[in-house]
This record gives sequence, structure tokens and C-alpha cells, in this order.
Amino acid sequence: MKGIDEPGFHVIIHLQAERVYLITPDIPDNDIFWKGPNYNTKELLEKYDVDEIVNELELPRLITSLSPDMTHVLNQSQGIDLLKHAPMVPANSINTQLLLPVMNEARLIKFPWEIDIIRQVMYGSSQAHIALIQQFQLGMTETHLAALFRWTCALHQIYKQAYLPIVASGPRAATLHYTKNNQTVPSSIHTLVLVDAGGEKLCYASDITRTFPVQGRFSEESKTIYNIVLKMQEVS
Repeated sequence: MKGIDEPGFHVIIHLQAERVYLITPDIPDNDIFWKGPNYNTKELLEKYDVDEIVNELELPRLITSLSPDMTHVLNQSQGIDLLKHAPMVPANSINTQLLLPVMNEARLIKFPWEIDIIRQVMYGSSQAHIALIQQFQLGMTETHLAALFRWTCALHQIYKQAYLPIVASGPRAATLHYTKNNQTVPSSIHTLVLVDAGGEKLCYASDITRTFPVQGRFSEESKTIYNIVLKMQEVS
């Protein structure tokens, strides 16, 4: 089953039957004009390779038919949400402790299709970083570079960012998690641009940080600093 990167979806896995149910959010008729129609069952089955699609309004019926002795959820919040949608589930049959560690363990092993997606994301994100270095011109803004990064990711079919891109130039590169990205890049020979950004596809994320000199070559001072940081990384 591939990752679902849209809000409002839930997944139920019946361990004994080895059957996977995808629970879709219900869109009331009054909201269809604004949000579009409810999801197409056939398309979801083909896209996510699950056994059955169930609208959230049918969740009580599904839970009743499955009649589980124990229901495992990721956390207390999900347990509360389950009781809200399926009040017939006994509260003492909901376990909030076991599922997350098991899922974390399972994530250590990737299927071939997962590895392919990770490679796609890493390649596209790497190309976006290269594009910023190759296409940078004096007078550009951090905003321009952030937009160019997103655009290049999109050219590689990566339409989401794993986190807010950080494009920090000059003294702003010393600010942890700088995300304003709204200043003109200084043109000093010593100026560096730090780009911390990565695309995301089907919930598989990348995280890449690169630093480049605005003049195309490192000044002696910036080169020294860069190499100090590089050596520290190689040692650790």
C-alpha cells in the first residue's frame, strides 16, 4: 500500500484476515461545490492497492462486522477519534501503546517500490539544488531561489516539499530554521547562500542542505570556514 498524502484518510488493517481497508473522508453535499465530489472508489483501489474502500460514514458498520477483540491505534488522539466515529467499540479494547513501535520497526525495511520513490525524490531534489547554483545571478532574492527550487522539483514530478524551504543568504544563514526567504541576496565576495530544502512524494521525504558562494567562487575566508565545517562532518 502506497502512502496517502491527502488529509482525512484512515487505514484499518485486519490482521487475521490480512485485509486492508481505506477509510475516505465524507464530503457533504453542501461542500461538494467548494471541495469537489467524493472520491472515486475505482481510482482509489488502483492507486493505493488496498482491498476495500469505505466511506467514513460506513465506519461503524465496518467495525461492527469485524468485531475486533482489540483495536490498535497510534496514539490517544486516534483512540478518541475512533470512539467518536464508532462508539460501539469498548474503550478498554483500544490499545495505544503497541502499534507505533511496530510501525517504526517496519519502516526500517523498504519494498523495492519504496526505494524507487525515495530515489526519485532524492534525484529531483538534488537537481533542484543544482539548478539554484547554476542559475543564480547577482540581484536575485531569496524568494526567487525558493520558487526556483519548488519549480525544479515540480519538473521532476515532485509537487510537495518535505518542509518549508530555507534559503538564507549572508548573515541570515546563521539563523536556525530561517524561512522568511524575503531578502535580496547580498553581492559581497564573502556572501554565501545556504539552501536547506527537499521535496516529498507519497509521504517519502528528502532533506538536503547545500551552501554556495554568490560570486561563483569562495573567497579565502569563506573557503576556510567551509572546509572547517566539511572536516567536522567527515570526522563525525
